[in-house]
Amino acid sequence: MLCDAFFTVGILFIGFGLLSAISTTGLFDMFGYSKDWLISVFLPFLRRGRAKDFNEYKESKSPRKPAKWHIGIVGACFFALSMVFLVIESQLTTI
Repeated sequence: MLCDAFFTVGILFIGFGLLSAISTTGLFDMFGYSKDWLISVFLPFLRRGRAKDFNEYKESKSPRKPAKWHIGIVGACFFALSMVFLVIESQLTTI
């Protein structure tokens, strides 16, 4: 069904747009710092000027890219189209 395809794509694009918006807030910085710390503990020969603490790491990541809201907007359009196709399909099945 056409509405299922548009719904799936819409939800995926909305999710990617939200993840992009959240990543610009610095919410995932702790995961990056933890990854770098674990690599430096288990593979000490790969140390590449690692920050001493989380605050230094966060400051080094401070220039952020803008959120990609257009992905979420396209997802919302796909979602709206899926609702339109759902109404059309439900009208056609009742005839």
